[in-house]
Amino acid sequence: MPLTASSQRSSPLSFNADLANGYGNLVSRTLAMIQKYFDGVVPELQPRQVENEVEGWRGHLHANRISLPATSRPASWFRSPGAVEVDEAWLGGLETGVSGRQTESKALIAVAVEEDGKGIGRIRMRFIPDASASSLIDFVQQSVEPGGLVHTDGWKGYASLQTHGYMHKVTVLKRSNKSASELLPRVHLVVSLLKRWLLDTHQDAVHAEHLDLYLEEFTFRFNRRKSRSRGKLFYRLAQQAVAVQPTTYRSIVSGE
Repeated sequence: MPLTASSQRSSPLSFNADLANGYGNLVSRTLAMIQKYFDGVVPELQPRQVENEVEGWRGHLHANRISLPATSRPASWFRSPGAVEVDEAWLGGLETGVSGRQTESKALIAVAVEEDGKGIGRIRMRFIPDASASSLIDFVQQSVEPGGLVHTDGWKGYASLQTHGYMHKVTVLKRSNKSASELLPRVHLVVSLLKRWLLDTHQDAVHAEHLDLYLEEFTFRFNRRKSRSRGKLFYRLAQQAVAVQPTTYRSIVSGE
């Protein structure tokens, strides 16, 4: 809706009211608490105390990630009337001395993205040990309903999809003047968003033993990006958090 002269005049008043009633009230209450309980002086935190607080929050967030699989992966497969793009991607920095699908230090993931017209539907992603047929076919079977149309590049790891009950659309990159991101645009866009999220939000500090949990979190967020009921998302997360077995800090840091 375009801004009218009236709405332009009222916008600063609205923003000022939000600042005064929201942030202003928060600051006022905070200062009152400091004055009442600490004689107006904020106590200095010791380094170890800060580390304990940070580790506590990290553990809490990671425990939430552990509860995500049941909510980010519904019991049903993709039942898309269109195709499902499937491809692999590497997470990690540049490597020298390796080529193609070879890797020594990066993590390899498989990604499935539902075609929704020209847009993107739901997604699935998972850490895989290699780009072999057994790893890729297993991922497709866990993600796409048998009989569905799977769109991949010409990698030999996907060659047996038809024998496993899938329709298979193959786009050979070497036979086209277009880049992989143009021929399989949805899956490459999702991978780009994932990498940016890991880099910006998590400072690219995700370890391989915890990667699947972060992929679950990204999947949970992405598949519900259009939800009109934001409160229900938190409700579902809290509901699942109390349904799973308790998680210890030791099991989190050990990656078990």
